[in-house]
Amino acid sequence: MHICYVDESGTSVQNNSQNTSHFVLAGIALPITNWREADRVISNIKQEYGLEDTTEIHTAWILRSYIEQRRIPGFENLDPEQRKMETRSIRNRKISELSRDQERRKKYKRDFAKIEPYTHLTLQERKDFLEKISVAISKWDFARLFADCIDKNHFEPVRAGGRSVGEEAFDQIISRFNTYLRNKSSSTQEEQGIIVHDNSPEIAAERMQMMRVFIDEGTRHLDTIDHVIETPLFVDSKLTSMVQIADLCAYALRRYIENGERFLFDKIFQIADRKQKKLVGIRHFTASTCSCLLCSD
Repeated sequence: MHICYVDESGTSVQNNSQNTSHFVLAGIALPITNWREADRVISNIKQEYGLEDTTEIHTAWILRSYIEQRRIPGFENLDPEQRKMETRSIRNRKISELSRDQERRKKYKRDFAKIEPYTHLTLQERKDFLEKISVAISKWDFARLFADCIDKNHFEPVRAGGRSVGEEAFDQIISRFNTYLRNKSSSTQEEQGIIVHDNSPEIAAERMQMMRVFIDEGTRHLDTIDHVIETPLFVDSKLTSMVQIADLCAYALRRYIENGERFLFDKIFQIADRKQKKLVGIRHFTASTCSCLLCSD
C-alpha cells in the first residue's frame, strides 16, 4: 500500500493579474512501510531548529522576510527566547496602532499567527531549515513525486473537457500515480494506493466526486483507475507532516518554473517519477517553446 500526500501552490483562478501565473498540484507517494521512517526524519530536523513536532511547515510563510525582525537591532545576536519576546513586543504595538482599523487589525493578527512559530529563526536559518528538509527528501529512494504545473495563461477549459485548472491537475495526479502503481505491480503482488489531501472545504466535495467518477469510468488519460482506491482523505495539514512535505514540493516547483529558483527544486526533483530515466511523473503545461528542466527532461 502506498499513500500519496497532496497539496498545492498558487491559485487555480484564471484571468486575475494579482494571482500567480502557475497553479501546481503536487503529490509525494511512499509505501506505508516507510512512513514512520520519513516522519521521524522530519521531526528530528524540526527539533534541531527549535520547532515543535506539531509545528506546520508552511514553506511560503517560512521564506517571507518578517518586517518585525527587521525592526529589531541586532536580531541575529539575540538568543531564541529573546527573539520571540522582541518580535511579540513589536506585534503588540502594531496591533495597538491598528485599533481604529479593525479589518487591517484582523488581517495582521491572522498573518502574524502564521509566522509566529518561526520568529526565533533568522531568514537564513529558515532557509537552511527548508534546505535540510529538501536534502532529506532527495535521499528517499522509496518515495516518488508527482505533479501537474499549469501555466494558466495557456490553459483553455474547453480543450480540457470543460474542466477547471484544479480539476485538470487532480486528473493528472491520479492518472500518474495509478500508472506508477500499475508499473510496480507484479503477478504476485498488486500495488494499491490512497490519496491523502490537504483539507480545503472549497474543493473537498468536488475532488471526492471526481474520484468516484475516476474509479467507475477512468480519467481523461486512463481508461481504468485500478490501483488507487477510495475517495481522498482530507486532513488538517497542521497535523500531518507528509502533507506539509507535499506543500514544500509544490512551492519549490512553482518557484522554479515562475522565477528560476532552484535551491529547493534541485533536491526534490531527484525523486520525481521516471521511467528508463525519462521524466513521467511531472507535467508542465505551458507554451511549446518552454526550455525548463521539466519540459526538457
